[in-house]
Amino acid sequence: MLEFNVMLLGAKPWKMVDEKTGEIREGVSCHYINLDSPIDSDKGKGYEGIKQTLPRDQYTKILSMAVPCLAVMRANLEMSGKNTKVKPVTFDQVEAVSVKMK
Repeated sequence: MLEFNVMLLGAKPWKMVDEKTGEIREGVSCHYINLDSPIDSDKGKGYEGIKQTLPRDQYTKILSMAVPCLAVMRANLEMSGKNTKVKPVTFDQVEAVSVKMK
């Protein structure tokens, strides 16, 4: 399993009915910044926000966390044809982050 240092910005559960199959699908949309991959080139500067889905059962764990927070994201690699994707499995809080405007 892969590990990434991230800032977890927020999470929101979702539920929908697949129009083709009628199957109920659900998950948790998570927004985070991968702190291990800053951009510093002519293509950009800083960090890009990322949105990915976790299994719905992870929402209970996220509710117990102080969000936003620094966290370790554990993930698997999913390979599909020529594409390789990082698929988050869980977040483990490291430290709460205070966000205040002055």
